[in-house]
Parts: sequence; structure tokens; C-alpha cells
Amino acid sequence: MLGAKRIYAVDFYSELLNELKNNIKSSNITFIKNNGDDFPEVPDNSVDLVFSFGTFVHLDCEIIDRYLQNLHRIVKPGANIVLHYSDKTKPLARCNTGFSENDPEQMRRLVSRNGYRIFEEDTGTMWHSSVIRFGCNKVEAMAEGIA
Repeated sequence: MLGAKRIYAVDFYSELLNELKNNIKSSNITFIKNNGDDFPEVPDNSVDLVFSFGTFVHLDCEIIDRYLQNLHRIVKPGANIVLHYSDKTKPLARCNTGFSENDPEQMRRLVSRNGYRIFEEDTGTMWHSSVIRFGCNKVEAMAEGIA
């Protein structure tokens, strides 16, 4: 990923962004503190790939919903969005009190309700979580009044 033209590292916690800054020195990374569900400073229609692992497992569905709404502004048509999320249908997620109340059915509803198309899912590899890859057709989303 360090060969990417531009990387936006977005997080709510300044401490985490500072740790990342101290450990990864690269001129193509922009570090951005957000308000918990937005993408300040990320230009409209500028992102080809959104990737999150280890964060959305802790976010309540209401916050995930707001993130999905806010993603429309920054992703390009044809972009891929890959999110790792809590899957409470699995025993290890159920016993992890830090994991949010989410599962594949809820995640599919959130993704679809926000005008995205699901490309693929992995609900079997991990024992406590799942991964979903999706995107949106900007023309379709605009016609539906979502983007």
C-alpha cells in the first residue's frame, strides 16, 4: 500500500494517528482525525479502496450506518469497500464484550440500505467476525437520491 498514490489514515483517536505517524514515514500518507463517522479533508470522488480491519468490530450499527452514508461522498465509481465487522452469530464474538451487536444479516441490510452492491463476503474464515466487500454505482445511487 505504500506504493499507492495517496493513503488517507482516518481515525477518531489522535493517539492512534500519532503512533502511526511515528512508525510509518511516507509522504503519500495523510493522517486525518475524524469525528467518529466522517471523512474530513478527503476530497470528493477521490478514493478507489476503503479498507478497515479491526475497527468496525467495535462500532455499533448506528455508527456503521453513518459511516456508510458518509462514504458516498469520497468513493469513486467502481471503488471497493472492504470492512471487517463483528459477527455475533459466532461464539467467540458473543463472549467478547468489546464486540458490537452485529451479524452478516444486519451488515447486508446496512450496506444495501445505503445504496451499495455487495460483491463478496467471507463469513466462515474467522471465528469471531466476518468481512464484506462492496461498492456502489454512483449513477444508480444518485438516481435513488443516496449519493
